[in-house]
Amino acid sequence: MNFLPISTVFLLAFAALSANTAFADVDAAHPDPSSAEDREAVADKPENERWYKNIVPIPMIITEPAIGEGLGLGIGYFHPVPGADRYTANQLESPTAVRDARVASKPPPVVTGVFGGVTNNGTWAAGIGHMNNWKDDRIRYLGVVAFANVVTNFYVLGRPYEFELEGVVLVQDVKFRLGQSNWFLGVGLSYLKADITFRVPPPDPDNIDVSGLLTGEFTDIGLTARVMRETRDDSLMPSTGSLIDMTLSSNGDYVGGNYDYTTLKLKFLSFHPLGERFVLGLRGEYALQGGSAPFFAVPWISLRGIPALRYQGDQVAVVEAELRYRVSPNWAAVAFVG
Repeated sequence: MNFLPISTVFLLAFAALSANTAFADVDAAHPDPSSAEDREAVADKPENERWYKNIVPIPMIITEPAIGEGLGLGIGYFHPVPGADRYTANQLESPTAVRDARVASKPPPVVTGVFGGVTNNGTWAAGIGHMNNWKDDRIRYLGVVAFANVVTNFYVLGRPYEFELEGVVLVQDVKFRLGQSNWFLGVGLSYLKADITFRVPPPDPDNIDVSGLLTGEFTDIGLTARVMRETRDDSLMPSTGSLIDMTLSSNGDYVGGNYDYTTLKLKFLSFHPLGERFVLGLRGEYALQGGSAPFFAVPWISLRGIPALRYQGDQVAVVEAELRYRVSPNWAAVAFVG
């Protein structure tokens, strides 16, 4: 559910915006390119009468325990793309949907967006992103540039120590489909340049290396390789299919960073319909890390309701199950355990 290991904590604000989104009120005026009638209707309208209909405002409610509560706003422009079986604006009402659609089995949208948000603990973030695909969905691209000031906690022997991380992050991700299959190979680049300050310096207990925590300004750069298989029927609200995603990230001074470490991540998602309205979702994730990673990049347990960075380690595994009940095409009730 995150981008690349280098930017995990720094993008906490954006992750919170993605995970806790108010429903946007998007009407049916957005055309569906898979419909011949809609294509003809769009062609009959002057460009200056319909371009603004592709702009979708996304109000957000932030409830991430690691950064507090707050509000945000995103604005996405869905570029008109000819062709069938495309996502439409009213199917992508949240940054989570936009983010996850980049690994969907059907072609993702071509969208450019800006976002911003602030929480009650002083965290704020703002950025711009673009998602595209080419050659009949054989190539998929995602790029994000964000500025943020993240205020959250780092835990030593269970005791929280508040720190502030301020700077800029750049994420570039491109994937290539293997033939006509559901397999993708991808590469990525992540860049983080920031300044970190502990409001209360952490102690130096036995067997815990806290050297380098108070480094002030730093740079962390990583390269990522990915193998992915996607068979979900829909990435926005899937009812069947699975996602297998394996990433290997290498961060080091050989690309200009201040830290040297390697991270392997495995993710598995599976969805199973139970009758007409219930869907069982299963999730498993595993992370393994070696080297000298900054404390904020050490893998942590990522579960709803648990603050980021609360439980960290060189090896982390997560298992989660959720049961979703479809109330209507746009609303669902979810119960989960993990």
